[in-house]
Amino acid sequence: MKGPAREAKSTQARRRACAAAAGAVALGCLAICAPALAVPYAPGPGQAYHGVNDTGDVADFQAFAQQVGAHPAVMQTFHSWGTFPSMAMMRWDAVDARGMISVSTAKGYAEPEVISPEAIANGQGDNYPLNLNLAIAQWDQPVYIRLLAEMNGHWNPYCAYNVDGSFRGPAHSPAQYRQAWRRFALIVRGGPVATINAQLHKLGMPPIQAQTPEVLPTPKVALMWVPHSSPTPNIHANRWQVYWPGKQYVDWIGTDIFSTSPNWQNMTRIYEGYKHKPFVVGEYAPYGEDDAAYVNTLFNWSRKHKRSKMLVYYQDFQDNPTFNIANFPAARAVLRGRLAGPRFIPFPAGTTGNGSGGVTPGYAYGPRDQRAAGIAAGG
Repeated sequence: MKGPAREAKSTQARRRACAAAAGAVALGCLAICAPALAVPYAPGPGQAYHGVNDTGDVADFQAFAQQVGAHPAVMQTFHSWGTFPSMAMMRWDAVDARGMISVSTAKGYAEPEVISPEAIANGQGDNYPLNLNLAIAQWDQPVYIRLLAEMNGHWNPYCAYNVDGSFRGPAHSPAQYRQAWRRFALIVRGGPVATINAQLHKLGMPPIQAQTPEVLPTPKVALMWVPHSSPTPNIHANRWQVYWPGKQYVDWIGTDIFSTSPNWQNMTRIYEGYKHKPFVVGEYAPYGEDDAAYVNTLFNWSRKHKRSKMLVYYQDFQDNPTFNIANFPAARAVLRGRLAGPRFIPFPAGTTGNGSGGVTPGYAYGPRDQRAAGIAAGG
């Protein structure tokens, strides 16, 4: 009986060892094969960031800071699809602000698109998120990406509808927008390429259309989904809900709201419709008028809604007086008072005295998606 007993115990021990080994392999596979985790890089409880858009000249950032009496924590740069962020990163570093990129598929208002949502979903623009993935990883600081914002506004080429409510066709459908967003999110967040391709396949999209290493870097990146508070055209088919790509692909939700048509009700609906995500006001400003009440109402709303963690002032470009805070003394006084309080952090962690030193990230995945429209090499 001793022999069989010892054999049974030995067999049980081998089984336990095999089970432990299999468990270790499984855990190792999970660690290696898991997709990149999403992190919003939001400020802590009771805190928020205030920002301003990048005009291409750091002097404008500094002038705005002087006008409002506070250092903006975030600088938002507007880029068209395919623009490499090296010059923007240098400006972010120069002013000690956290970077934010607002990505469009056109170079400007009423400009032709360089790529359609369907083409993005099919992988024709993969070099762009791949190069952003590498650049932001090399930058090694958090970067917010406000991807294809105001998608429910006809002025953007990725909106599914024209101003008269007519449909722009299958290549610009809300379904293609959702797929384009998901593809961009999966690639720019990085991780094992086999895992990314498996997820793309599950979503009905082709694998990454470029040569890559087996594992992409996992940069400090957060994706912002920001519809306009007033859909235009205001039809049921163009409501913001049809453009929602899914919570696993979005890190922040938000909206844009200006003084000429502030739809506070819709802003609250967007806030309440997507729980557990920090909220950003991606663009706000008095629109050609000194509207102190509008600024006061906006900041009251933000304080009341605890997940409201960022507001970014839109000062436009090229000395446009329409949004210049210097032209609105009453609104500016309200803004100065609000930003003077402890809620708004002037320097996010990792900015003050800890910039990149102007390091310009390099390319890794071939030419940028400049296409026939001739997108700038850096912006």
